[in-house]
Amino acid sequence: MRKQTNDFEEREFQGGGNLWLPDEEGEELEGWIYKIGVGQFGPLKVTLLTVDGEKIVLPERKNLIGKLLGLKEGMYVRIVYEGFKKWPWSKGRYAHGYRVFIKRNAPPMPEVEDEELPF
Repeated sequence: MRKQTNDFEEREFQGGGNLWLPDEEGEELEGWIYKIGVGQFGPLKVTLLTVDGEKIVLPERKNLIGKLLGLKEGMYVRIVYEGFKKWPWSKGRYAHGYRVFIKRNAPPMPEVEDEELPF
């Protein structure tokens, strides 16, 4: 439900879908790159298809997107969350860290119904 305050109306989340927002260091997500598109907040929006057939949207965080650039739909990847802390590359600021691994000789991505995603 939208709330109105004076002349302002609250904007609801427009993304939809299952957004992966890990909060524990070491959390992993694994699957095929199902869809690559233009992001709302950055150059890339990536959706993974898990082995269970679930479609998961990756967060549009600079450190993660930078590691996904150049990958193609159908590639099998594992993404490991390394936590929210100060990194040598983050110039003293806190940032989310990720590692991205590509599986060689992975099985092909299964055929799934290409539904219209709300993002």
